[in-house]
Order: sequence, then C-alpha cells, then structure tokens
Amino acid sequence: MRRRRRIDPLADRPAYKQVADDIRDQIRLGILAAGAELPGETRIAAEYEVGVNTVRSALQLLRSERLVVTERGVGSRVRDREERSTMTIPPGARVTIRPADDDERRRFGLDVHEPVAVVETVEGVEVLPAYRVVLVAEGEPEPEGPPPGE
Repeated sequence: MRRRRRIDPLADRPAYKQVADDIRDQIRLGILAAGAELPGETRIAAEYEVGVNTVRSALQLLRSERLVVTERGVGSRVRDREERSTMTIPPGARVTIRPADDDERRRFGLDVHEPVAVVETVEGVEVLPAYRVVLVAEGEPEPEGPPPGE
C-alpha cells in the first residue's frame, strides 16, 4: 500500500467502501499476506486522500468480513486464514454461544463483539470461535466444502 490511490468521488459506492474494496483486493491477491501489519490510519488516509473516519469505517467493514483484526494500541493486521472445526455433538451435550472473554479474544484473535461456542460434554468443555464451528449431530455426515460465507 505504498502508492497513492484515488477514490472516485463520483462513484455510487461511498469512499469507505472503495477503500475497503482496494484493501480487500490486496489481501485476496496476496499483496497483503496473512499476518501483515497495515499502515496506521493516518497513513492509509493520506494514501487514499480521504479522512481518518473514512479509513476507520473501511477497517470496520473489513473486520466484520473477518479479513483484518485490530488491536487497540497496536494497529491492524491481515487475519490469518483459519479452517473450520467440525465437532460431533453426542446426545446430552450442551452447546452455548456467548461473548468471548478477554483471554479468549487474545487466544483466538477475536474482536470484542465476536462470540465463542462452548461445547459441554461428559468428557469436558471445549471453547472455539463460533464462526469456525460446524456442529454435526452424532450419526450425521460431515458437511463438505467451505463454510457458508467463504
């Protein structure tokens, strides 16, 4: 993201979506690799010739798409691509979706609003990011292909 990029002020898409589109394309093309740190908001704003609030909105959109993760005081980076986890749920198991606590957010690289799935069985408790979990009832075939939304 070193060259100056222009946002089309006459485009139908808002400026923040145009910034997000460009960063998303860089991620998908591998120009910005998994784990790569993004420049600071001020620098991105200068590169696109937009305001910092526009950049914040673009980054929020990319966070909601699970493409970037932002840590307060550290900055934003491209999220590592994670595979889904399939769990076979035995009879009597209890599955709860709840907000992640601070430790879980750090461990899984989650944003504040992202939930975890807590699966309680007689064998113990397992906690995973909810977006990665595909629950399969015992005796049912495991789904094939990428999870919905990918």
